[in-house]
Amino acid sequence: MMIGYVTVSDLEGGERIAKVLVTEKLAVCVNVIPSISSTYRFKGKIEKESESIMVIKTDETLKQRLTVRIKELHSYDVPEILYWKVDASLEINQWLTDELS
Repeated sequence: MMIGYVTVSDLEGGERIAKVLVTEKLAVCVNVIPSISSTYRFKGKIEKESESIMVIKTDETLKQRLTVRIKELHSYDVPEILYWKVDASLEINQWLTDELS
């Protein structure tokens, strides 16, 4: 199992992307967490924005296709897309396999 972490500009944008990813079987589940404060450096400037986070549950074999699709759907020129491989229970792994096949 792999977890993707993607920041988006707002809740609505995250929910729109989440629906596409689940519908297209690139993710088994996407949690959209609203209203975080992000301070970051971009193009030499320090910025502060309100954003939302998408937490994406997927299979490692889908990572490349998932990344391409997120970039197509995302409003940012350079979306933050991070992945972690994680251990999950047998039941969660089976759910993932069943729903993404």
